[in-house]
Amino acid sequence: MKWVVIAFLIACPFGWMIMARWLNNFAYNSGISPYSFLFTGLIVIVIGLLTIGIRSIRTAMKNPVDVLKYE
Repeated sequence: MKWVVIAFLIACPFGWMIMARWLNNFAYNSGISPYSFLFTGLIVIVIGLLTIGIRSIRTAMKNPVDVLKYE
């Protein structure tokens, strides 16, 4: 999860700059809410946790003999 948070923190300023530049080209300007970035961050964290959890459960349910047979 540390890598997901670091990637999100790096991507936020770039996303903010790109979206602000893109939205300035429209006739009716609208601002960018910080809540949209927070919501996106929460979704990314939830998807990361679900992915890690599902992979962990699958690995824990496997038979150790089958796993060690290939090593």
